[in-house]
Amino acid sequence: MVAIDPSNREKMINIIADILEISGDVSPLLRPLFERDTMLEKAESALANSRFEEALEYCEKIADLCFELGDDSLGNEFLKEAEKIRVILQEGDTSAIE
Repeated sequence: MVAIDPSNREKMINIIADILEISGDVSPLLRPLFERDTMLEKAESALANSRFEEALEYCEKIADLCFELGDDSLGNEFLKEAEKIRVILQEGDTSAIE
């Protein structure tokens, strides 16, 4: 299952946890998914508040975590986003970052 909309990811994880009768706070299997979503929110907030270096760090961390979770396509997306931010920061044109 893939929850493309970030607001649905936590719901999906909680549904799976309920079905399996495990807690996201306890299960080491679910913890990385919650961690990834938390970092995603922080990256979005950093971008929205022009903290581009911080957003870059979060994108790289999210990519690493996605690869650890076996989600290579999402990991590659975040690597591309990190590279885009890095290039824009090097050029000094932060207005191009959405």
